[in-house]
Parts: sequence; structure tokens; C-alpha cells
Amino acid sequence: MEYRGTLNLVVSDKLISIPVVITHKELDVDAEIIIKALYLEKEYLGKGKSLDWADAFADLQKTLPHNVKIQCCMTCKHGTLCPYGNLPNYILCSQAVMINSKDDVIDWLAEMTDVKEIEKSACGYCEKFEFSNENDYTYNDYFYYLKH
Repeated sequence: MEYRGTLNLVVSDKLISIPVVITHKELDVDAEIIIKALYLEKEYLGKGKSLDWADAFADLQKTLPHNVKIQCCMTCKHGTLCPYGNLPNYILCSQAVMINSKDDVIDWLAEMTDVKEIEKSACGYCEKFEFSNENDYTYNDYFYYLKH
């Protein structure tokens, strides 16, 4: 499978968009995910094995220059993974609710009448973006992979 699109980066407080290609061979827990991002005519790679791509995004962030931060739904504190199983390029926006645990995510989804309203792309971006951090609970392993 292959996803081609763009990815937002913040460079010295300026938001830019760069080309990105995300590939994985199969929907399998052992399938390698590769993110290729082109920034300033140099290709950066992020690699992982998680079907939700969180580890590959974290790996990509680690390869980028220190003044460059990935700004997308995967790196947002509102970027919530599905508690019922992971799918590539699938993330939910929890900006409208307070999430403190996996149970909160399950309860929130049980109350939803139309999940399509909150479905986002991992590479997506909106004006309500906030970076993940240690103080906020996010049902998303990106920040964990970034720190380990």
C-alpha cells in the first residue's frame, strides 16, 4: 500500500508543506512502514512496524533537524487512535472532548452517532493543532515512541 501526499512541518515558527510517501507491504503486525519526506532537497526516512504509523512518524521526527517539527494529526494531542484496532492513516480527532484514559475513548466513541465527523488522516492538519506533551493524556503512542 502507498500513501502520497503532503506533510506539514514547523520550521522556525513558519508552517511549510512538504511531499511525503508512506509505504507498507501488508496489513500485518510485522510489516515495515516507511515514511519518505523531502525537505530542502534531502530525503528523510522514518521507519516503523505499527499499523497506525505512530512509530514511523516518531522515527521520522528523530531524523529531521532539531528546529523542524512535524505538525499533523498524528503528532497532535487530539490525535486519538482507535481502541478497537489500528488501521493505516486512520486517526480520530478528540479536540471536542476530554480524554484521560482508554475507557474515556471507548465511552466517547460509544456515544458517537457518526464517527465520520471525527475521522482524520494521520498527515492531516487543522487550526486547532496542539503538540503532544507529557502532561496531557493522548490515546496515541507517537509521543511514547518519540521519547524512547
